[in-house]
Amino acid sequence: MTDRSGADHEPIESEYDGEGQPRVSSGPPRWVVGLSALVLVGGLVVLLVVRGSTDDSPPATTDAAGGVSTTAVAGGATSTPGDTTGDPSKKQCIRWAAPFKTLAAPAAASQPGVHVWTDTSGWHVRRVPGAGVPATRVVISSTNPDQPPLAGTASGGGAVKVDGKTVLIVLPEGGVRADGSFKVPFYADAIAIDVRDGNGGAFPVDMLTVGSGTEKATSGLIEAHREKYDC
Repeated sequence: MTDRSGADHEPIESEYDGEGQPRVSSGPPRWVVGLSALVLVGGLVVLLVVRGSTDDSPPATTDAAGGVSTTAVAGGATSTPGDTTGDPSKKQCIRWAAPFKTLAAPAAASQPGVHVWTDTSGWHVRRVPGAGVPATRVVISSTNPDQPPLAGTASGGGAVKVDGKTVLIVLPEGGVRADGSFKVPFYADAIAIDVRDGNGGAFPVDMLTVGSGTEKATSGLIEAHREKYDC
């Protein structure tokens, strides 16, 4: 095309058609199409990055019975809280810690004095008469208020009764051996056994043995604790 000055110019597309009507575009502007393509490519890159970062994570499982989560480790095994050995054939059991591990009446229980021990039938307090062995009053309590000790049986003139959340054992003075027993609930972590003379005074510790009887008590207040071990 040549203007009045005689210069050549590129033809300019008219916004109107040959009949003088506005032209109608048949698609979106080119810049919109380009922007959409960039957004699509960016989304694919993010998806690949996220997928690659999560596929390497170990699967997690849940113990439906106890609600305990375990995490898969190398080799396909599982690590479970409380399992210290990793050997599925071993379980953790609970027992009374020393000096109460021996579950039988100690040899010392036949000698004059007061003896405290535990066996498969429960806990026992025995008074064997002799010189210097006073009447005995014993109060047993649990460190778990919802797991109080339970009264057992008595013989030889002894008496056992529940007193609130404690058990009271009274073994009278005299020439006859006297016994009292009690039990401890399974979920009690520890107990206190307070041994005193018949008047509530301090007990002579040289007349008191605990557990297997190989150890002399150092105080009239005896504490026994449960411990876990592989069984």
